Amino acid sequence: MSFISLPYYLFLALSLAIYLNSPKSWRTPVLIIASFIFYLSFNAFYIGFILNTIIVSYVAARLIDSARPEWIKKGALFFSVLIELALLFVTKYWNPLAASTNLLNPINVLIPLGISFYSFQSIGYVLDVYRAKIPAEKNLGKYALFVSFFPHLLAGPIEPAHHFLPQLYKEREVNKKILFTGVLLILAGLFKKLVVADNLGPIVELVFNNSETYKGAPVALATLLAKYQIYADFSGYTDIALGSALMFGFDLVPNFNRPFFSKNITEYWNRWHMSLSTWIKNTIFYPLLSTPATVLGARGLAIITFLILGLWHGGTYNFLIYGLIQGVLIALDSTTKRARLNFYQRTGLIRFPKILNALAISFTFFVLIVPPTIFFKAADFPTAIKLFQNMAGVWSLSQFQFLFNSEVLSRGLVIAVLGIVSFEFVDWIQKTKIDLANYVISRSSFLFYSLVLFLLMLIFVFGKFESGSSFIYTQF
Repeated sequence: MSFISLPYYLFLALSLAIYLNSPKSWRTPVLIIASFIFYLSFNAFYIGFILNTIIVSYVAARLIDSARPEWIKKGALFFSVLIELALLFVTKYWNPLAASTNLLNPINVLIPLGISFYSFQSIGYVLDVYRAKIPAEKNLGKYALFVSFFPHLLAGPIEPAHHFLPQLYKEREVNKKILFTGVLLILAGLFKKLVVADNLGPIVELVFNNSETYKGAPVALATLLAKYQIYADFSGYTDIALGSALMFGFDLVPNFNRPFFSKNITEYWNRWHMSLSTWIKNTIFYPLLSTPATVLGARGLAIITFLILGLWHGGTYNFLIYGLIQGVLIALDSTTKRARLNFYQRTGLIRFPKILNALAISFTFFVLIVPPTIFFKAADFPTAIKLFQNMAGVWSLSQFQFLFNSEVLSRGLVIAVLGIVSFEFVDWIQKTKIDLANYVISRSSFLFYSLVLFLLMLIFVFGKFESGSSFIYTQF
């Protein structure tokens, strides 16, 4: 039941109808059952993994929160985290490590969808209980829903327990405004995924899968488009997740805040995949500051943290290098911050903040954000190196002939670019000028339904519908 399939929206509508017409005491069980049905629809084998996560982390948190000796609390924390990480290693990292080294033999194991997301979410919960930031959740059903809630189950956002669990004890009003806002969020997500990301996909895949053929400007263009493809795909998924959850009265944490308008790489990571960035900082970086590893300094720890973030995406050299690059860039950003400010003051650029911001945003995007995407997107390390070598070659307009000669590719590029401009403009208005969703909903039902029909028309006319299409981040 993919977010871009008709069965999902039939399932969503049926679940919502049952939920809204159930007694309030039954609503949590209804959502638990719906979430398990959703997960079972992919593969019945997966259910054992999520049940293990729920039970292990629930018991560990209860042990930690009880008046027991400290060694029992530390033991519960250690074994719960160890079990989660061991399952992650076996399912997600064993075979990549076996393929790249002679240390292990490959095993026949499925990677359960969403395991990285719900494992990290449960680890964060147990750690928060251990640090006494939150009490342990005593109701197993409510905790099971926290882990398995279907809108965020496959690819997040990674919900902090202190944000989600209290909502289970509040009166969650579901009114017309909430339902309409959820619908608009879902349509925005479908637009990003089907109109933008999936129209960019064929161009990106063509170049990245033929690294020996394409040289110069096409590689640079494909890398730029790959970054937007990942953004539109993942933020589209997040919009659908947030919209689906909102219709049940739940507010999930946001994942993106116009990341490509960041003025430096640190700001970018505060705007990109924010739930993971926050989890990494709170669970790995800040705790490391109070260990002997602090001798490495904050910048050294930042590099280690981002190496882990890279490996979270997958156990390959490419993801390891991608994380290393991000960590080094973060460290350099911190190291050169004062020098950059002094330079701006000496040159007088400080007196032109708009120009300075435009230059900083452009440099951050085109130099720091886009090029490392090659390591993120390329199939393997040799392909990534070949693409970098080819991109450094001679550039010419004639190299774009492959686009001009293909009506499918050129049409898809035009549609995607117009889609990018559209959703970036709407996002800018939404975050800086006016809450467009609230404005439309508060005006009249006619305006809302007109907008819904317009968005549906855009999606069905310009969207790219391919069997087997999936969201990029569900593989992580």
